[in-house]
Amino acid sequence: MEAFKRNFLRHVEAVGKWMTARRAGGAINPVTLQLEISCNGTTRRFTPQFLRDEA
Repeated sequence: MEAFKRNFLRHVEAVGKWMTARRAGGAINPVTLQLEISCNGTTRRFTPQFLRDEA
């Protein structure tokens, strides 16, 4: 499994690169951790789905 799917900071980095390449804007709600992205006149809200490693 890709590191960015298990690690919050890696995920944020990957999303940030995608947003930068597309000149998208966005924010993370610090209470819900929902991500809102605006790109090309469309705004989408994403609800986190965290994965955790089982030892």
